Amino acid sequence: MNQKQTNKTTSTTRSQSNSKTSAKKTTARKSKKNVSSNTALILSLGVLALCVVMLGISFVLTQKNTPQTVVKSEVEKTIKDTSANTEKNQISKSSSNQQKNSVNTNSKIPPKQNVQNVQSTKNQNTNKNLQVSKSSTSPKTTQIMQSTNSVQSTKNSEPVVQISTPKVPAKKVADVYIVLDDGGHNLNHLQPFLNLDIPLTIAVLPELSYSKESALRITKSGKTLILHQPMQAINLSTDPGPSAIMPGMSAEQIRSLLTKNLDSLGIKIGLNNHEGSLITADTYAMKVVMEVCKERGMFFLDSRTNSKSVCKSVASEYGVKLYERNTFLDNTPSQADMIAMFKSGIEVAKKNGSVIMIGHVWSGKNLADVLQKMYDEYYPQGFIFGELK
Repeated sequence: MNQKQTNKTTSTTRSQSNSKTSAKKTTARKSKKNVSSNTALILSLGVLALCVVMLGISFVLTQKNTPQTVVKSEVEKTIKDTSANTEKNQISKSSSNQQKNSVNTNSKIPPKQNVQNVQSTKNQNTNKNLQVSKSSTSPKTTQIMQSTNSVQSTKNSEPVVQISTPKVPAKKVADVYIVLDDGGHNLNHLQPFLNLDIPLTIAVLPELSYSKESALRITKSGKTLILHQPMQAINLSTDPGPSAIMPGMSAEQIRSLLTKNLDSLGIKIGLNNHEGSLITADTYAMKVVMEVCKERGMFFLDSRTNSKSVCKSVASEYGVKLYERNTFLDNTPSQADMIAMFKSGIEVAKKNGSVIMIGHVWSGKNLADVLQKMYDEYYPQGFIFGELK
């Protein structure tokens, strides 16, 4: 019996020992499981934290790039707006100048007050643009706008000079030809006419102190040069000047005289008569003149110093292009009289489609100013100024 109890006790002890061993193994397994779970959790949290860090870095970089892009875009937009405003101001200025020209074509320089008003308006527009830009752009953009405004202010500070430029006529009304006789006496009297931007025909007398120099300057200026050929007047006491065609000359003498005068001044286009009330009524003498014109392909302008002139009929016989004077502009030195004569010539142009008006170089700046004024007034109306050809 004792043996049985002992065996039973031993069996119980073994059973308890096995139970403890099994429990230890189960606990170890659970412990290993918990360690694995904790490790996975820690790794997951680490990955999540890394993702958060990466997102944060990406956000910071994006924030850094965005302002630069916005600033750049704003700068470009501001510069474009400024350029557009500048162009609008220039167009507005050009339009304003054209309106001023149409109101007063004789004005060389606009009134000082008007210039200041235009500049003030331009500066106000520019300042408004600057204020708008400041409120919606970064400091860097504002700095660029201020720099642009400074450049524009410099340009606006320059004086504005308005030059009279007649409008191009919409429709031609008539041709106007201005001829200036008696070139060769004085270069100072000649220069004001050469300064005009108006088509002119200038006739130079031969063998005077300034004949050749006058011819050179006229040609260089682009004006039309012709020979102002001296011819004897009915009043025999009137001296027509050197190298004149005189009554009783032979055909050879007249031809030789004309050839010398034309060649000495390099004239290739045409000629008209100086004085010559006697010779232009002489059929014999004028036939020789027209023969020379035909041979050289030149025209003849009859200054109409004699109502009985035969120039027209003889020129027709020889097939020579003939012009005839309609009006003398400077019978007196009065500018008012010159303007009145010019306007009477305009009436002839309206009636006939063209007019030839003759003035004289010795009237100088006095007549030159009248011609400029009349050109500014009548050219826009359709009166086309031209040179004899």
